[in-house]
Amino acid sequence: TVMVRNLPEGLSRKLLEGIFNRQGFEGLYDFVYVPADLYTQTAFEYCFVNLVSAGAAEMFFWHFQGFQGWPVASGKTAAVHWSTC
Repeated sequence: TVMVRNLPEGLSRKLLEGIFNRQGFEGLYDFVYVPADLYTQTAFEYCFVNLVSAGAAEMFFWHFQGFQGWPVASGKTAAVHWSTC
């Protein structure tokens, strides 16, 4: 499992899954969690992604480290971290 930080504001889980799939990771993850403020329904700017294998996790980590190809206008650069939980 990895944590992706510095996501552009307002990305939904569905939009993130679309990004991951278009970048070649369709079928290589089985869970995406995007925490959101329960009152405003606004997603926080990070998510957790569980990859199906160590190899897929390694590829995902390096592919999205420094990623800037967001489908929305943003100057955000993704930072990927190994999850310890």
